[in-house]
Amino acid sequence: GAARFVQGGNTFSGVSTSAGSSIAWEATGAGEVTANTTYEYGRMHVMDSTQDMLAFDSMASTGGASTTFRVRKDFVPAVSTKVSEKVLDVASPVFDDVTSGVADADSYWVPDLELQARGYYFDGLDTGDVGNVITPNAQESADAFLARLATLGYEPVAYGKASFTGVGQQARVQAMTKPDDGAAYRTKQNSGFGTWVWVFRRSEQSKQAQEYLIGDWISPFMEATESNTSRRKLEVMSTVTEHSADIGAELSDTITVSGFPADHGQYAGNEEYEFAADRPYATVSVWWSGDPDNPSNDEAYKPSGGEVPTEDDNHRLLATWEIPAMNGTFKIGAGALDAHGAPMYLTAERPGWYVFVWRFEGDDRVSPASSRYDDAWERVRVLPPCESEKPCEPEKPETPPAPAEATTPNPRPSLPVTGGDVSLASVLAVSALAIGAILSIVVRWRRRYDRFKHWTIC
Repeated sequence: GAARFVQGGNTFSGVSTSAGSSIAWEATGAGEVTANTTYEYGRMHVMDSTQDMLAFDSMASTGGASTTFRVRKDFVPAVSTKVSEKVLDVASPVFDDVTSGVADADSYWVPDLELQARGYYFDGLDTGDVGNVITPNAQESADAFLARLATLGYEPVAYGKASFTGVGQQARVQAMTKPDDGAAYRTKQNSGFGTWVWVFRRSEQSKQAQEYLIGDWISPFMEATESNTSRRKLEVMSTVTEHSADIGAELSDTITVSGFPADHGQYAGNEEYEFAADRPYATVSVWWSGDPDNPSNDEAYKPSGGEVPTEDDNHRLLATWEIPAMNGTFKIGAGALDAHGAPMYLTAERPGWYVFVWRFEGDDRVSPASSRYDDAWERVRVLPPCESEKPCEPEKPETPPAPAEATTPNPRPSLPVTGGDVSLASVLAVSALAIGAILSIVVRWRRRYDRFKHWTIC
């Protein structure tokens, strides 16, 4: 059959000893092999004599044990892989844990035979690709399979490689930007779902190894254990309608969110791939801080730090609403509807600071995100009412600091030439100041009247 002894040929002869013998052989192909054994021994002849005499007669032959079995010279190497992390964030490196093996029960890795494996990492996949496994055809080469994936719109973005000399060996492989190392690959904002494809190319192996391989081995595209997800990073811009308000005013906020996948909120997840469903809602909470007993001390409780505080006498959670976790501009308060169709209202009932905080807890497709508690664009200062015995001075509204802009100073204008012009300008200036002062007094007393006109004096 398809086998031979290591010394050459398909017959071996030797002399038996008191110890057993081991004869090495190797397969030359695949099929059945039968091993037959034959033993030769000498026979004695009793001579016809007055004495008992023995002499050699001749050699005789007898059959020994026979056995038939299947042999196979070639084998099919394989790897089993599992991504090191199922959920990644933007700018994360990508690793794959790779274990060597054989593709079928009849394959046996030749001891200490080194083989090179290559990995191809694909990302930018969406929810429709999850579960859509693409398998290589029979006798399809690695290059042909990769070309077929390219025609379907799947191109590798990173690469990996590993070498093995037997079954059960493990390697942690990092995705690189080029087939032969390059720089470490890192996920991007639109990386989405990703997956690995691993191959053993016969053409890339040593001449010795090529004798045992009859073709390429390729792993399927989008296998569950080889797939991961990269979470998007959100951008949030928001500002309250008014940065300063009086008691009794309705407070509101406008929030603009970008970075969610276009279909966020619709993906139900995939248990086989260990991907969780989208979290459908973000939350908006409103916090109050101040001194309930002494409003003049409210400044001591001006919001600070990025995280919301622990509730106590000086910090209160006033409301929490759910809004859709998706891209868009959302109005909060002033009767706008939340994610469940209920109107959102918030009235300033006491002096102090009022802060809107937007938060998304994160899921397997989007990273957690939150506005800061101390964001100046997200807070309203509510002032105490004026005292009755003196007119109210208008409070300058608090506005967040604007970035400084470089300006070019204008040249100083020269004085008029004639003295008459100077006198006229001075008279006009004095007149304007007098009129402004009168108007200021009228406005201040009118404001006082408007603020306290509901009082009854006995």
